[in-house]
Amino acid sequence: MGDEEAQVNRRSEYVQGVERNTVKKIQVLHDHNILVHEFKMANDRVTCDNYKVVIHPDRVPRGEYERRFNAPTTNEIAAVVVSSERTASRDIVIQAHDGRLTRVPDTHRFYDALEYPIIFWKEQEGYSFEIPQINPFTKQPIPNKKVSCKDFYAYDMMVRRNNFNLLLRCRYLFHQFLVDMYVKVESERLRFIALNQTKLRAENYIHLQDAIRNDANLDPNSLGQMVIPLSSFVNSARYFHEYTQDTFTYVRN
Repeated sequence: MGDEEAQVNRRSEYVQGVERNTVKKIQVLHDHNILVHEFKMANDRVTCDNYKVVIHPDRVPRGEYERRFNAPTTNEIAAVVVSSERTASRDIVIQAHDGRLTRVPDTHRFYDALEYPIIFWKEQEGYSFEIPQINPFTKQPIPNKKVSCKDFYAYDMMVRRNNFNLLLRCRYLFHQFLVDMYVKVESERLRFIALNQTKLRAENYIHLQDAIRNDANLDPNSLGQMVIPLSSFVNSARYFHEYTQDTFTYVRN
């Protein structure tokens, strides 16, 4: 597409009213983001140069709700995670220049840079399991202690004096980032519970013992779930049960 100015001109032709300075700044990704050079972009997969992308914002989809493609009218963002298992991971699949497909889980250190290239335009590393906790007094890593997903993103979103935080200036994209990272935090907690059922003594829950004790013909293998969340996990069955018991006690007293 020629030099930098030619690229800006070409891209500005397709979007009326686009700011040239903004386009030029976004093109900085090609110079400073190694992930852009490592993996294919969408236009690299197009085999023919005779094409164009057309967006009809007012078009009504055939057989669908007429306002399906309307612009959002609310200032809130939510996430819907569809999975057969609540502990399933959310991966993104990318294709390298050599043609191989690479699966990047949401706990990979470059997941954030690949999912939000505008925010992490210098391919900054995000959260991973291997970040050690640091003793604030000795400045040394604490043995066998890792930074949790929640603590990592809480630190990134903190407002600090005399510190420019790009995340807090991304408006709606920041809202989307918050929701996405919250889902990551909840998924990490669920995975921890699923992988530590023996340590958490899930087999000793009193309700399971009561069910077997009251019915001698009951098959223990048909009870409960493979993964039983703790009462500390908000909105789990044991969480609501514990709050119900607390309510009964409060009323009785």
